[in-house]
Amino acid sequence: MGNEAVVGAFDAINAAIAVLTAEVDETCPAASADADPLHTLADDCLDILAGVARSEPRLAALKAQAAAKYAQTTSSAAPPDAWPQAQEMAAAAEIACVLTIGPGAAGALLSQANELATLPLTMSALQAGTISWQHARAMVDETSCLDPAGTAALEAHFLDPESLSSYLCKRGGASSV
Repeated sequence: MGNEAVVGAFDAINAAIAVLTAEVDETCPAASADADPLHTLADDCLDILAGVARSEPRLAALKAQAAAKYAQTTSSAAPPDAWPQAQEMAAAAEIACVLTIGPGAAGALLSQANELATLPLTMSALQAGTISWQHARAMVDETSCLDPAGTAALEAHFLDPESLSSYLCKRGGASSV
């Protein structure tokens, strides 16, 4: 990695993961004023799990954005007479190598990442950690055969908080969301 900001960010992430791992690996909690140190350790583990659950979708969004941008960049840099299918296969192969996944899985990731780029509410929700990668993939699948207006309507129906509260008000139901 040549970009110092990127290297620094991943150093910080790795350091944070090391701290969290040390907390999980702690078998004998340090003496504290807590009456029940094992209960405190158990609560810490749940806090770590909750933090990981909030972080995973954000990392998935970053992975999708980076994959789509990589493919877009390599396609832009390719000679004008290059075959588009060969470019897609080459991009998928590079991504597969970096992520240590198969070329088919990398191709699917690229396809989903490109579709996700056309779903602003879904991408925003994924970046915020309010939906999972699986939910984002479902949105990609469900909107794949819709026109732009239908796609926007489906996204608004499921992901726009104002649309949801308007729907709940019309039904006369209280929001438990």
